[in-house]
Amino acid sequence: MRLQEYRPATADANGRAVVIFQPLRSFERWHITLMNIQSTSSVKVPQFRAYRNAEGPSSLVDSTYDGNQNVSNTDITLETGESIIGVWSGADAGSICSMNIQGEILGLR
Repeated sequence: MRLQEYRPATADANGRAVVIFQPLRSFERWHITLMNIQSTSSVKVPQFRAYRNAEGPSSLVDSTYDGNQNVSNTDITLETGESIIGVWSGADAGSICSMNIQGEILGLR
């Protein structure tokens, strides 16, 4: 089954926006093959980082210095209870930051 999920977030006064993706059904697995990020930030160019399960250096799975628009081919499998956290920093306050993931829902393990 095809996976396609979209999440928008509004950058706060510090230029930070966060989105979270995770399988919600019991025993569901997601195989993520593409991450597409965008931002409406027009003055500042935000940075973007994607983390697995928690923000931190050891959880970093992808990043870019151009958080306004970027596409990343990836190979990440998430189990129920795991997540991908997308974080923009340095965006214009109030700008809309969005992330789209694509791949496959693998179902039961």
